[in-house]
Amino acid sequence: MQKPVPSDEGGLEEIRRQAKEAREALDAFDATVEAFLRASESRVDFFGMAAAGSATFVFEMRKGRNFRRNRLKRVLAFIENFEGNEGLRRRSAGRGGAPESDAALVGAKRSGAIRER
Repeated sequence: MQKPVPSDEGGLEEIRRQAKEAREALDAFDATVEAFLRASESRVDFFGMAAAGSATFVFEMRKGRNFRRNRLKRVLAFIENFEGNEGLRRRSAGRGGAPESDAALVGAKRSGAIRER
């Protein structure tokens, strides 16, 4: 004789609610990154490198790539602790060449302080 399967309808409803909240949190993550990029006038490649360790992070996020939890936490921590946009700003439309922050990044790459993959 088989044991009856216990009814867990209340538990499933709670799990569905949590799944909906998790999906909304992922949407909020994307919106948070986009708002940060606008507010800080950050270049997406510099932001990605600084916050996630990948210059293509924002492009991949916009395409819908799934990231590991640790990377999402690292990006959020970067945004929470951000104090200024030195090194992340966009190139000025009225200036030729690279801004000082871009030149500093190039110098850091040449010196080996930043490794390219």
